[in-house]
Amino acid sequence: MQPYTKVPWMELPRPDEAEVRPSGGEGLYFRRRLAPLAAGAFGSGIAWLGDSITRGLGATNKGDSWPGVIAGTSVAVAGDSIPTYAMLHSGGKLAKTVNAGVSGDTTAKMLARVKKDVIDYNPAVCVVLGGTNDSATPVPVDDFAANITGIVTQLRAAGIVPVLCTIPTINSTAQRPVIVNYNTWLRRYCAVQGIRMLDFYALTVDPATGNLLQSTMGNTDGTHPGNIGNALLGKYAADTLAPLVGAATIPVASDNTDALNLVPDGLNYGSVTNGLAAPWGVFGSLPTGATPSVVTDSLVPGKMQQLSLSATTSGVTLYKRITPTPGRRIVISGTVTKTAGAAGLRAYFNTSNQTDTYNQLLDITEAVTRGKFSTELVVPENTNSIDLKMFVQPGTTTFAVGQLTAYDLTAQAVL
Repeated sequence: MQPYTKVPWMELPRPDEAEVRPSGGEGLYFRRRLAPLAAGAFGSGIAWLGDSITRGLGATNKGDSWPGVIAGTSVAVAGDSIPTYAMLHSGGKLAKTVNAGVSGDTTAKMLARVKKDVIDYNPAVCVVLGGTNDSATPVPVDDFAANITGIVTQLRAAGIVPVLCTIPTINSTAQRPVIVNYNTWLRRYCAVQGIRMLDFYALTVDPATGNLLQSTMGNTDGTHPGNIGNALLGKYAADTLAPLVGAATIPVASDNTDALNLVPDGLNYGSVTNGLAAPWGVFGSLPTGATPSVVTDSLVPGKMQQLSLSATTSGVTLYKRITPTPGRRIVISGTVTKTAGAAGLRAYFNTSNQTDTYNQLLDITEAVTRGKFSTELVVPENTNSIDLKMFVQPGTTTFAVGQLTAYDLTAQAVL
């Protein structure tokens, strides 16, 4: 940790510094340099530790039912949540998102599972958001502080950079003063410790009433942001954190001659038949109102496979097939653009020997432009192939996917 520096009171802090104001002073205060946000190779990324707000309980697509949850852990994959939208809006910088949000968790429960659900995944950064459930008891602020401090201590000991969040407001007049008290402590703690902060409270509170901005957050229960709110908070997190990370770490193919890419014609230069670039396939037949096409985006290398839906009454699944080696660790990633609309987009894969098991890559309803998504897995034994599928729910929307990529990290010695 770098030493304190004495500076004039009116000098504005740098983006990589936090204020530490004295209880009394003569126009002077101390400033501590914030810890850098490191972005490692493909195996590093960002984890999110929290409760149902992190998990995305107020969202339409929670990432829980496909199953979207890593077996034996509390970790979700990519539901319609704040972590998912942070990944998508980060320009490829907030890679390998792990959503370790558990509904009903207090900060004490988060502390108890931080090793299993975060540290064991070896992320570079962990965003911590908790305290809403503490405020219901309420947990004394000293106990809340001890839990957060314990989480930060474990993360730092493991070489993981912590980022703390203020707790979003809620409509409970009993809990709100407790949340304000927790947030006051969090702001002071972050300043003293040189920890970066995401101020979710400021983004969610109605300044006139103290209530949750329900229409802005797409909320119905007075506590959990909905799809719209998760997208807004995720983009805010990405806008705040991504510039501090450095180069993009989500690996996507940039040319169609990339021999390491396991996805055939990942940049969609194949011959086009009925709007589909070979070898894209469609399960079943396209319903009325579904129109596939191949499009270009000047900021996305190659071409994008697009699918437009207009008031369709059934879902559509497009797919590509890869044949990775069982037992190898692979990363699957791509670029996606989606317009707003009632239809949701799910990108997921299922292995040839697990035809009833779907593992989500992505599950979103809100608009995204050139969003980068990524996940890693070890290919199960006896797997002959993996189908990468883009499923769009019935309704109206347009989505396009490009740079679909699968790299064998084991073969490349990137573990």
